[in-house]
Amino acid sequence: MYTEDDKDEDYEYSDNNDYNTDNKLEDVEEDYQIVDDSNYMNYDIYTESHNQENKREKKQIDKRRLFKLAIILILLIILFTLVYFIITTGSKTPSVNVLNREIVLNAGESSAIAYEILDTEEEIRVRFASSDERIVSAYEDGSIVGMSTGEATITVSYYVGNTLHEEECHVTVK
Repeated sequence: MYTEDDKDEDYEYSDNNDYNTDNKLEDVEEDYQIVDDSNYMNYDIYTESHNQENKREKKQIDKRRLFKLAIILILLIILFTLVYFIITTGSKTPSVNVLNREIVLNAGESSAIAYEILDTEEEIRVRFASSDERIVSAYEDGSIVGMSTGEATITVSYYVGNTLHEEECHVTVK
């Protein structure tokens, strides 16, 4: 029963109506019960906290997406860098360029075959051979000596892998 002392309390209305199979109301008993406010949540507070939680989750998802995109970007940069180096270094074949292809010497005079090694940092062993040692002699360091009057060819040879490459220098001894 409701009294004046109960006016500050919250009540919940409970309709205990039972319907029979004929849809006729059998029991019309009304109860009022005191309800504990701590079991109910203010909808506005719930909505606000729920929205804040959703925002936090969205921020975390956004951070994860940015992190994944950054990793993908870094991997793509590494991949393109590797491809670039493979293409640029793979297409160049080391070579030796003879700079002085014509040399004129007097008998007894010496000179050197000037050459440069291109497109590699590796050491390439270069060999020098004279077509006629009686006219001009060639040595391992690329120096040559005019022996007697005539013409000869100095062959500059080197290997790249298993392939022999040769360049020539024409020498005239007076």
